[in-house]
Amino acid sequence: VRRAEAKTRPELKRSRYVWLKNEANLTDTQRAQLTWLTRPSMRLQTARAARWRDDFNGLYDQSDPDEAEAYLERWCYGAKRSRLGPLKE
Repeated sequence: VRRAEAKTRPELKRSRYVWLKNEANLTDTQRAQLTWLTRPSMRLQTARAARWRDDFNGLYDQSDPDEAEAYLERWCYGAKRSRLGPLKE
């Protein structure tokens, strides 16, 4: 998502690793850049995709296999309806 959006949004240049890293592993500079890029006024599809990725990581917090399966089904249902092309596939 970021690669396609970066062609039309210059503020996304040099932000690849900000989106790929877990938030706990970001440097202070990267954390500030992420905060700036995720402002609601930016309306970035990349930010929406990053939120979906973070939500997916919640799957690993499920203790029961049945809960994990239900979580994954809900996540897939939402991802298909998200209007983000790569998530629909």
